Amino acid sequence: MAVKKGIRQLVDEANARITTIPVEEARALLGDPDVQFVDIRDVRELEREGLVPGAFHAPRGMLEFWADPDSPYFKPVFGQDRRFVLYCQSGWRSALATAALQDMGLARVAHVAGGFHAWKAAGGEVARKETRAPAAATRLAGGQVRIPATYMRGGTSKGVFFRLEDLPEAARVPGPARDALLMRVIGSPDPYGKHTDGMGGATSSTSKCVILSKATVPGHDVDYLYGQVSIDSAFVDWSGNCGNLSAAVGPFAIANGLIDPARVPKDGTCTVRIWQANIGKTIVARVPVVDGQVRETGDFELDGVTFPAAEIVLEFVDPSDDGDGGAMFPTGNLVDTLDVPGIGPLQATLISAGIPTVFVNAADIGYDGTELQPAINDDRAALGMLEAIRVAGALRMGLIRTPEEAQTRQHTPKVAFVAPPKDYVASSGKAIAAADIDLNVRALSMGKLHHAMMGTASVAIATAAAVPGTLVNLAAGGGRRDVVRFGHPSGTLQVGASVEQVDGRWSVTKAVMSRSARVLMEGWVRVPADVVA
Repeated sequence: MAVKKGIRQLVDEANARITTIPVEEARALLGDPDVQFVDIRDVRELEREGLVPGAFHAPRGMLEFWADPDSPYFKPVFGQDRRFVLYCQSGWRSALATAALQDMGLARVAHVAGGFHAWKAAGGEVARKETRAPAAATRLAGGQVRIPATYMRGGTSKGVFFRLEDLPEAARVPGPARDALLMRVIGSPDPYGKHTDGMGGATSSTSKCVILSKATVPGHDVDYLYGQVSIDSAFVDWSGNCGNLSAAVGPFAIANGLIDPARVPKDGTCTVRIWQANIGKTIVARVPVVDGQVRETGDFELDGVTFPAAEIVLEFVDPSDDGDGGAMFPTGNLVDTLDVPGIGPLQATLISAGIPTVFVNAADIGYDGTELQPAINDDRAALGMLEAIRVAGALRMGLIRTPEEAQTRQHTPKVAFVAPPKDYVASSGKAIAAADIDLNVRALSMGKLHHAMMGTASVAIATAAAVPGTLVNLAAGGGRRDVVRFGHPSGTLQVGASVEQVDGRWSVTKAVMSRSARVLMEGWVRVPADVVA
């Protein structure tokens, strides 16, 4: 049945008979003892964006009950002889609410034109809503503890996101308690390799946890700490970053009150400066916003992700490890010769940009660069060979002192093989033409060929491709380039990198790529109480 009046007509009719205050006039009323601002938005809007200082929160669904003296829910604030100025997010709800209070007999009632968005846009003062102390370790009768968490996709990865303050006290600092918690959340170690009893997906792309907190480093908005949880071993690798999940950091921070509400526009783009605490680097995320909230749906397509979503642009600032005595090319060479047990001498480019990575030529190890996951992951000999290359590279880069140390440093370095462009069919069945790419790259993560491409490895690929003479650059045809498009098992990806050479030393100033992110589930994750005891 069709409605007799639409919401626009109702709002127009309300505005025709109530008092509407321009935002500048409303700002002038702030601090007036005769005026009581009333915020009728949902509590989550207040927690996310803040509120007018001194405003009384009266959710729209309870307003009439709280304002009626004969109601069992009556709030004394509405019995005061004061002028009530209502506001919502954009002015629609508050128009209807003001009309309702006026009909109830409150004569001195008005609302703010444009709502809280207009208030912020005009430079109005914003206060943070006081929130309840986090229920960090709510012990349940059934023997478990529940912890606030959000399950998010970022790029071609998924992970469990936490606010630092929501974690049980023992897990708010690095150490065994934190590692034990995250392993149990994911479901590791799992000798079956399935993660049936946890949130993990039994792949390197889905065995991840993220901890976020307000920034401790000046000039940043949020601290981002990433843990790669081993699937079948009892350890969490904190040695690097996840470039894919970096795309979800900004959206999570905005939605969970870690960003100053005054900096979140009504519509447009919110720039979030992220301190990547694992590696001590800056990431700038440009997050689309609509009606003051993160826009998650859109038409941006990312190979390796089934459905389109809103595009998030990531800028990795100064992503090479060239500070404190380090170097983008740790050995000082664009190409090294590794002595790999079982293989012998093998040319490699060793680079630390985005994430430490060992690049070798696909042809040198018997491949053509068009391989999909089964060709590598179902071949134990191939996995063993590639791990031997990774270990040899890690030793030469100085990341480990003995081969045995590589067992507890699986996240870094990455190992990848490169080849000139060649036609192939991606895992989705999509045909990839050699003419549409500059080179093919296949990379391993946590001992398995990645189904697409790690975000941090993409930074390494773009950086190495930009430096003439590296194996990556030569596979792409040589010469200088600022942008590279490469083929991976799920399709293609374009990444830009700006490099420079000063006194014979190469460095990268930034790398830029597009990703997307989406909340998959939010609420609480549960673990047995003895894990956090």
